[in-house]
Amino acid sequence: MTHLIRITNTVVCFAMLSYLIISTTVQAQNLYSSAQGRYDLSQFEVAASIYLLENKTFFYLASFGAVNLKVYGEYEIDKKGQVTLYPDKELLREFHVYALNSEVESGEILVSFRRPRYRDARKLKIISHEKPTQLPEFTAEDKEVSLTIKNPITQSVQLENLFLDYHQLIKVSKNTSELRIYHNYDAHMIKELPDIYFNFKDNLLVDENGKEHKKMNLSNKIIDKLNALKARQNIKDSFVRDGKKYQLLID
Repeated sequence: MTHLIRITNTVVCFAMLSYLIISTTVQAQNLYSSAQGRYDLSQFEVAASIYLLENKTFFYLASFGAVNLKVYGEYEIDKKGQVTLYPDKELLREFHVYALNSEVESGEILVSFRRPRYRDARKLKIISHEKPTQLPEFTAEDKEVSLTIKNPITQSVQLENLFLDYHQLIKVSKNTSELRIYHNYDAHMIKELPDIYFNFKDNLLVDENGKEHKKMNLSNKIIDKLNALKARQNIKDSFVRDGKKYQLLID
């Protein structure tokens, strides 16, 4: 009889636990469903909106001065209603590096650096064989600077920018003959998004100043446009230049 009671208690506990898990999951799904919409964050000379989708995808669009920011990623709503934005990791990279791999082993690598918009981003070093080398200074006419390094035995080089507190390890191969570096000038602004405070309550998005932003419903047409925007904004995996194909290097 005692054994039967233990089994019964175990079954009851398991059933209660399953109910709690299912109930919590349903509540979370309902919360994200309720949050789906557009919230106008515009103020002064800044036009900005945040779009929250039921599938936990967010889009943040802002325009001010010469800046036209288009950010996407995932978001999370905790038990207290706090909303945290997590931009796509590729949008957070300060620099995007593309490699050209030859059919044969290459003893040297030509490193080219496209002129960044911001002056601090131009102070870029490349570390190979534990030796840091400063990329050439840009003149007023230069759109691109370059230098040649030996292909490292370790098959890795490092980018360093002390002004941006940035370090990036790049894996290369014995066949890598070129590296092309491009600065992502929106990265420093995008990195601030996870620190912005929002709280979702009663179909309102409340910012850190306590200002309430009303939800505007999204049509399927708008959602399709947002997804199309994401597809266009995706960092290119590769590109062809002068008949040569360059591949994006990812950690």
